[in-house]
Amino acid sequence: MWRLNGPGKFIQSAVDLLQHGVSCIVDTPPFFPSDLIFNVEGELNRHGRMHAFVVPAGTFDTNSQIQITKNLVDLIGLRVDDATDLNALVGQVTDYVFFYDCTDSPSCWKTLRNWMVRFLRQVQQLPESERPTFFLTIPEHFAMIDNEVGLRHVSWKKLVRETDVRHYVDDIEEVSEANRLLNRVRKSIIVELGRTDLELVGYLCRFSLKEILASELLLRRFRQESSWMRENNIFWDRGAKLQWDDREEYHSCYLESTNQLSEVRRRIWKAQIVSVFPFLENRRCEIVQRIRDFLPKSFLSVTGEVKDVESLELGEIMFELNKLKRPHPITSEVRHLRAIRHELAHLRPASYELLCKIPSF
Repeated sequence: MWRLNGPGKFIQSAVDLLQHGVSCIVDTPPFFPSDLIFNVEGELNRHGRMHAFVVPAGTFDTNSQIQITKNLVDLIGLRVDDATDLNALVGQVTDYVFFYDCTDSPSCWKTLRNWMVRFLRQVQQLPESERPTFFLTIPEHFAMIDNEVGLRHVSWKKLVRETDVRHYVDDIEEVSEANRLLNRVRKSIIVELGRTDLELVGYLCRFSLKEILASELLLRRFRQESSWMRENNIFWDRGAKLQWDDREEYHSCYLESTNQLSEVRRRIWKAQIVSVFPFLENRRCEIVQRIRDFLPKSFLSVTGEVKDVESLELGEIMFELNKLKRPHPITSEVRHLRAIRHELAHLRPASYELLCKIPSF
């Protein structure tokens, strides 16, 4: 996913800041990639200009700021007589970047935040080239640190766009439908259901269109396998909202788990509209041209309006075909396309049984 436009630029901008000695704090939404720190650390080490250290979560007592200092001392092998003296570290950690992931522990962040403020204020007196550098990840609803202590705030929000997710689906696709249109439908549904939760997107890519249309079962299974449960997830009370192209919307698993299944179906319908409706309109025009000799040059619609043959809808084409003394070979296809359009026009997603009968062109 780091080849995508938004996440890729984020990694590069973070690495550029850290290489110039600028500490960063990243506020992350509930479902952001867990390998973010790993990738930033890897890029720094690859450049060979800094030593990047990931501080393991839970290695210090969340009630003791002294333990944080000891942790840093042990990590890089320094000798400090008094662990309460932050000056002992200042000037000795110039070439290091320290990574702290506080996304899962409010208590851990509360302690680390107070220590970080004291430490960064203390090193403000040093030239920029001699200051230690930190990379912190915290949930977006945690209390931030004031910019005055030299931390650059970077928001993960709005980094992953719909176009990124579509490219991601193309890259990792594991199942493909034989019919190109059905494959587009399948991809569109994956994007609509997964949104910016790329873990869910990757999970859905493992299934066929028929399985994805039974999305309630897949969402429930994903939620259970990921321990995405009320009692275990600190983001649950916030409604598990995702940023989706300048707006916040509920995670599909949240909708499934709270029995808002009509909204899940609406997302599937929306995905079908995007991919199926243009096909129906294009095919309608082709059918009109094919059976033009069997149609009147003009006719009255059900509302009494005089219409030309080019504007015939699928239902009206079906009506004209039914007038023929001998069945036309295309009648069956028109009847089928009309049934799909009828479902979509009434805000209902078309079933797999209807979609799979669409001819492959």
